[in-house]
Amino acid sequence: MRERLKRRLARWAGHPRAGDRAATIRLEGARSKSGQPRVFPFRLAPPLKALLAKRWAERDGLYVFHIDGRPIGVQALRYAWKRATKRAGVPGRLIHDLRRTCARDMRRTGLAESDIMELCGWETREMFKRYCIKDEAALAAAVGRRYGQVAGKSEPSSGKPDSVSSSAA
Repeated sequence: MRERLKRRLARWAGHPRAGDRAATIRLEGARSKSGQPRVFPFRLAPPLKALLAKRWAERDGLYVFHIDGRPIGVQALRYAWKRATKRAGVPGRLIHDLRRTCARDMRRTGLAESDIMELCGWETREMFKRYCIKDEAALAAAVGRRYGQVAGKSEPSSGKPDSVSSSAA
C-alpha cells in the first residue's frame, strides 16, 4: 500500500471510543489532504457514535476499518463499493458522491455554510459551491416561501438522506 495513502487511514489513536465524553475525531495536519488539522465532534450524531462503538468492540490492531487487523486496501474498498451500488440498483455512484450528499443534507437542515465548510474540510467558498449542488426541492421551497405558499415549505430533515447526490448523473 502506498505510504501516502497509509498515512491517511483512520487509526484509533485519533479516534476516541464512542462512549468518550469528548467524542471528537481529530485528524492531525500530517494526515489530512490539506495539511491542516481538523476535528469532527460526533457526540450528538447517534449513527456515527453507534458505528464507532461497534468498530471499537471489534477492534483488532491499529485501524478503525480493517479486515483481520490489516487496513482495508483501496482496491478492496472500490470493489466492495462497486458491488454494493450495483446490488442497490445505483451503479456508477462514487464513494466521493457521499460528500455532495452530506453537504446537501447539512444545508437542508439549516447548518451555516461556515460550519459545513469546517466539518467537511473546505477552506474556500468555491469548494463549498462545488460540492453543495443545486437542490431543486430547496429552490422550489424558496420560491414557495417568497409567495407565501405553505405547501412549498421544505420538511425538516429526519437525519437520514432521502437520496444520494451523484456526479455521474
